[in-house]
Amino acid sequence: MTSSFIIDHADSVLENKVDFELGLADVMASAKTPWQLLEKLRPFLERHSEKSLPSPGDLACATITLSQGIREEIKGQLKGEKVFAMLVETTDGVGRAMTAVFVGPLNGTFREHPHLFELVDVTFPNHEQITRLVCKVIYQLHDERDDREDFLLLLTNDDSHFIKAGADLRREYPNLIHVTCLAQGLHRVAEFVRTQHPDVDRLIAETTRIFVNCKRQQLWFANKTRLPLPPDPASTCWSSWLKAVFYYGQHFTAIKGFVEGLEADTTAIERSQQLFLDKTIQSQLERVTSDFKWFAKSLTKIQVRQSMTESVFLFTRTEFSVKISPFKEKFEAVRKNNPGFEEILRLDKVVHCPHPARPPSNPTNAQYFKCAPLVTCDVERVLSRMMTELIAPSPDSLPAALVREYLIVSWSKNRLCHKKREI
Repeated sequence: MTSSFIIDHADSVLENKVDFELGLADVMASAKTPWQLLEKLRPFLERHSEKSLPSPGDLACATITLSQGIREEIKGQLKGEKVFAMLVETTDGVGRAMTAVFVGPLNGTFREHPHLFELVDVTFPNHEQITRLVCKVIYQLHDERDDREDFLLLLTNDDSHFIKAGADLRREYPNLIHVTCLAQGLHRVAEFVRTQHPDVDRLIAETTRIFVNCKRQQLWFANKTRLPLPPDPASTCWSSWLKAVFYYGQHFTAIKGFVEGLEADTTAIERSQQLFLDKTIQSQLERVTSDFKWFAKSLTKIQVRQSMTESVFLFTRTEFSVKISPFKEKFEAVRKNNPGFEEILRLDKVVHCPHPARPPSNPTNAQYFKCAPLVTCDVERVLSRMMTELIAPSPDSLPAALVREYLIVSWSKNRLCHKKREI
């Protein structure tokens, strides 16, 4: 047996081993499989396949290799394109605060979820960290060329450190427009409506508590009223509180009759009965239902990725529908706090009218913004769910550096499926 044959054979074995490790890492990320599951299955799989699975270290190296390849592929796709960046804050399964940077082309046609390009562990974010992070990403996207003309849109939530970072970045990038999530803006108004109706809020909360972990009450309610159970507003579902108000307003008499017929043997029942005795509670429910029925529909619809025109239309028509104080003033304050919204309005008018009365600062960019994203919440929810599923609370959880690589691979493999599954 010649030495060249031995060397070739060794190279072939090594190549097959690397291919297997890359393939396994790719499959696990595509299927969104937590690493802990593989470790639990390792003895079974190795015994029955008679093949050694890669060690955690080898699998980590394979994941890093895949992630680097995906980032290079993203850079190739965005080469020469106008680009946008979207910043999303979330936490993983063990409570680590993470800031994700998504990027995509602004070409007037791109309507998919953006590419996950960077994910960093930022426990206490400030505007200087965010500014450096975005500059680093844009620099890497342009193959380390100092090209400042093609970065046109920054999309974030409306936290103060993002507002300050956006102001810093606009000084660095002359064509940049910083917009905060329009859906979050509507949510701010919805939360203000909630705080202005504390009795309604307590009624919904206390009545919901009656049915928590009590199957008997649930069955009794269904049999007596022939209604679905009262909705439980979720903090992550932004229109759920308003929808709960509409439910109580529509079925007030039936729900009140059921609650009053219960024996006050729990604090929740007692408090709910007292709130139903308030003679103004029904009129409050009817007023919120009358004034904010369209608002709730818009808040639900705007959370889905749409074109610039569709998102702007929903936001402005919803603003027009809110005509009473102090909610009208709250809406105006939310709009004023969105640094780039007025510029987006002018760009939207250019799309429909080539010569508007008040043109934007750079009208030639209007064509690039036709399908610009103006919400972050859809991407944020998918990413949060993925992080919770992939990085389960465990002493053996992935280190922050590897979370980045794993999520980049998994997001890339599932990106086109997210939009279909989200809403």
